[in-house]
Amino acid sequence: MAKPVLSLIGAGRLGSSLAAALAARGYTVQGVCDRDRRTAQETAQALAAAAAGDDPTAVCAGADIVLVAVPDAQIKPVSERLAAGGTLRKGQIICHTSGFLPSSVLVAVKFSGVYAVSMHPMMSFTRRLSGPEVFRGVSFALEGDAVAVAAAGELATALDGFAVAIKPQDKPLYHAAAVMSSNYLVTLLAQSVALLGRAGIGADQAAQMLLPLAGSVIAGLADGELAAALTGPIERGDAITVEGHIRALKNAPPQQLDVYKALARSTLAMVRDRLSTDQVQALEWTIDQ
Repeated sequence: MAKPVLSLIGAGRLGSSLAAALAARGYTVQGVCDRDRRTAQETAQALAAAAAGDDPTAVCAGADIVLVAVPDAQIKPVSERLAAGGTLRKGQIICHTSGFLPSSVLVAVKFSGVYAVSMHPMMSFTRRLSGPEVFRGVSFALEGDAVAVAAAGELATALDGFAVAIKPQDKPLYHAAAVMSSNYLVTLLAQSVALLGRAGIGADQAAQMLLPLAGSVIAGLADGELAAALTGPIERGDAITVEGHIRALKNAPPQQLDVYKALARSTLAMVRDRLSTDQVQALEWTIDQ
């Protein structure tokens, strides 16, 4: 059975990587659209796409699946422009890649008999035109019209990923979880670098010290449950060490102490069943002081 023909609207890190990975799996990318014509042309050349430009209606005609990988605020305007362009056909699939917005944001194209789906890979992309290997084992959250969800699921399978069905009303929670484990992980490491800076260690050296530590924890998560990967003073019920941390952090910027205490409370909630009543009470008192 022939693979569906694709077009891409939005050739940023996610869009170009998704299209490049699918092209490597034998899918034809016929057109690339981006607000920056040069980016569109360079991406089209890399993907052997015949059409490139900044007009989405010009590159989606004839495509079976149109991937819309633009910023969230632009998805609805793009769908309205596609609907007004007169090039959509019944049975086409429009797929946006937002982790936050539901497929219903594409409502304008539905009047043309088009199927809509949201397909968000839970993955962070640091460069454009990444290869298919970056999608291996990645989950793709899918919601939308049944026909479109099935088609998007086939794309996920082709990339050695796996599909996860999600309800549209649950996408904000889903996306918040993704942000906390990726964006906020960077923020947390930045806070740690700042603390080491107060201890007299330069930012570059601090990053060299912290990244292997963080990497070893992440690597260990694959071996079992999250709680089993915990180490440190709270996991062992050591309120004296936690008290020392808090005392030192009182001389740091307030947000660093706030972050430490919030994470300490969450960590204690994970391990409290392993600790004695006295240990839990001592930790609660220490954190809340």
